[in-house]
Amino acid sequence: MSKSLLKRIKETSLEDLIQQIYFKKELLKKDEFRYYSKKERTRERLINYEITNHKITPYKKILDKKIKNSLKESFLLEHADFAKALLYKEIPKHVKRELDKEIRKETKVMNKAFMEIYNRYTYYGEVKREEALSILRKIDPDAILRPGPVIIRGGEYIPPKDYYSVQNELLRFEEEILKQNIEPVKKAFHIHYHFVRIHPFIDGNGRSARVWSNAYLYYKEFFPLVIPLDEREYYAQLLDDACVSRSKADEMCLLGTTKSHCNLTSLTKQEEDLFKYFAIKIIDEYDHCLANKRNTKNGKKSR
Repeated sequence: MSKSLLKRIKETSLEDLIQQIYFKKELLKKDEFRYYSKKERTRERLINYEITNHKITPYKKILDKKIKNSLKESFLLEHADFAKALLYKEIPKHVKRELDKEIRKETKVMNKAFMEIYNRYTYYGEVKREEALSILRKIDPDAILRPGPVIIRGGEYIPPKDYYSVQNELLRFEEEILKQNIEPVKKAFHIHYHFVRIHPFIDGNGRSARVWSNAYLYYKEFFPLVIPLDEREYYAQLLDDACVSRSKADEMCLLGTTKSHCNLTSLTKQEEDLFKYFAIKIIDEYDHCLANKRNTKNGKKSR
């Protein structure tokens, strides 16, 4: 893990990082007109004016590409064998075709669930717990509500052990997160984190969490959260530390030894570090896009 990433998590506040996301989003939206001719700029303004007629702005085009890539990366994050095979340069062409076919098949299923959740946000402004679970079950054959305990390999955290504990945590998640008026970026992070923490399905929880949270970010017109494959272990460790800290905080609240961190919106230090990591990854997506636009502009000028 790079030292610069660790330094950013340690030295930057979560509020500052979220402000950077808003700033870069607006910068990219304004920047998109600077690289067009006068005729093109007029056309793009017309598109923005007619957004109610479902015309697509340049920013929305970029956002759509980012979402498509995020679904593929989300699948590869949980299937490292596929990712490693694709990176192998001497892989036979027929094997690569089969791998690409499987990835397209899986991402198509994820995209369908993604769009169902996004459309619900668009038409109703919210997605209820049961509605989301019903949609997300389609992502994986084993994405069914688990009747008993589950063990997360390589981690210390143990999710709620039985069906009733899972249901209680899902109800708490709905009451304290989904129904509350929370800043959009934070709400997306909460959706991602608490879905993984509760681990309601036998399998497919990570993909489901990323699909739901990114659908909400898309609804709010933010870039998606994309976890790089080479940061998979660090991401898993941050998640595990955050979940363990939440379990300890809940135990202390039940014993009455503390009143802090009893609500899910009151973050422990480990949860805040995880949320900072999420924010940094979204900022990185914006920075990459802004850098590409600057290079394009410089290239046009040099010619």
